[in-house]
Amino acid sequence: MFATFPVSAISQEGHFLELFRSVSLIAKLGKVYLTVISVLHMHWECWNLQISLQSWTGQLSESFVVKRHADNAFESKDFATALECYSRFIDSGALASATILARRCFSYMVAGKLQEALADTKKAEDIAPRWPIGYYLQAMALVGLGREAESHEALKKGTALEAERNSRARTV
Repeated sequence: MFATFPVSAISQEGHFLELFRSVSLIAKLGKVYLTVISVLHMHWECWNLQISLQSWTGQLSESFVVKRHADNAFESKDFATALECYSRFIDSGALASATILARRCFSYMVAGKLQEALADTKKAEDIAPRWPIGYYLQAMALVGLGREAESHEALKKGTALEAERNSRARTV
């Protein structure tokens, strides 16, 4: 594994000087041309990979800090902060689980944003179609939107899934 260190303009320049010196050596030594070029290419690729990896892991860790902040806000019933942080986490491109979507959905409901809450229940259903909580939240959002018949269907689906889950748990 590579050592991690910030890549500054000075260290970039150092790598270019190292590359230039290596190319000069190739011109003088002609016979080892292919070997040196291969080594330089590997060195350059590893350096680029390291920069890319540092950037990616930095973004990833920042996303998980936002998620942790959202979870803490949700657990302390600060739903406005939870909504903001879960949205930032999802918008960052991080993989959203059904649980994260359900928590954001509930936060949307508390904020009175029922259409957005319903959209999150649909996404949670796509991710985890056998998870009853998604259907229960969907039923709540639909009732709030005045769509009682659809709410009743979502509630029946959630109840059936929960009964199926409970019967499997008893047989195990």
